[in-house]
Amino acid sequence: MNPHRNRLRPLALTLAAWLVPLLPAQAAILIYTTQETFLAATANPGVDTFDDLTEGAYGPSLSRNAGDYLYSVSAADGLWVGGIGGGSWLSTDYSSDSIIFSGFDIGVRAIGGHFFGSDIDGFFTLSDMVLTAANAGGSVTHTIFGATTASFVGFVSDSPLTSVTVKSVEPAEYIWPTVNDLTLATAIPEPANSTLLIGTGLMVLVISRRRAGLSDDSSLT
Repeated sequence: MNPHRNRLRPLALTLAAWLVPLLPAQAAILIYTTQETFLAATANPGVDTFDDLTEGAYGPSLSRNAGDYLYSVSAADGLWVGGIGGGSWLSTDYSSDSIIFSGFDIGVRAIGGHFFGSDIDGFFTLSDMVLTAANAGGSVTHTIFGATTASFVGFVSDSPLTSVTVKSVEPAEYIWPTVNDLTLATAIPEPANSTLLIGTGLMVLVISRRRAGLSDDSSLT
């Protein structure tokens, strides 16, 4: 029996127990508050500007695409398209409703866009917005205070996203949650996998050093 292997086993178990709390307990979703950093963490982005939609009321759900990615968007009491000039943006027909993005294509692990509020006529109004992104492992929530048409938030997940919800902060009378330039993409790198690789690398490094030390000890006996 190799005495060195027996001496390494308790060390390996101790290291494993120490590293487990460092690994994510659930699937990770990272939040980005600038478009530049979001795009740097993603690949193959596709954008839905909503400019093909005319102003007015729509049903409770729409099937859309952002570049090559398919997705669905819904609101309990119907969607609304507003905006100014030659562009359009997506909102709800009732201010108390949320905009829910879901049904993403396989491989979509990142979603971002400009999130803000609009008034009863569909024009921008300064407000606070709450965003919630979810995957199979859990969800994260982010609040934009004083959101403007330039306010960007992006979510990057280490597993496929299942939904993103946009809602006005309560009380939200006469303020409608609104979205423009919705961006879907894949993620690089995957946050949890990166952590796992770092942890594994650390364990291998420490054990290798320990083995070197044992070899040195054995040469002295």
